[in-house]
Amino acid sequence: MIAKTQRTKRVPARLNDCEVTQDNAVNDEGDLIHFALLADSEPLNYRDALKSNVRKKAMEEELKSIEKNQTWKLVALPYKKKRIDVKWVFKVKLNPDGTISKHKARLVANMGLTTMRFLHQLLELKL
Repeated sequence: MIAKTQRTKRVPARLNDCEVTQDNAVNDEGDLIHFALLADSEPLNYRDALKSNVRKKAMEEELKSIEKNQTWKLVALPYKKKRIDVKWVFKVKLNPDGTISKHKARLVANMGLTTMRFLHQLLELKL
């Protein structure tokens, strides 16, 4: 049997002015109540991110970090090999009071399952 946690659950400070309901809450007509408010949502692609100076700066910081740490190396693609695509992932980090702490941008490998299996096997061979 799994014991239920004894810790006290608290609502984050940024939600103090919000009305919080249960997932299964219904209104007087019996309809489920669901709200989704996105005050500062993350962009879904780099084109949208480039429209914002703070996100553009976050992308530049990520590229500088990659170069400084020599995380990746650009090489000529060997014959009959597939390239590994990359994609930008954007996040907004919040302070406990809900204010924006930082805009983050990460350049990550956009791999399919086959590529991930191959890299996993390659890493096992090196270990």
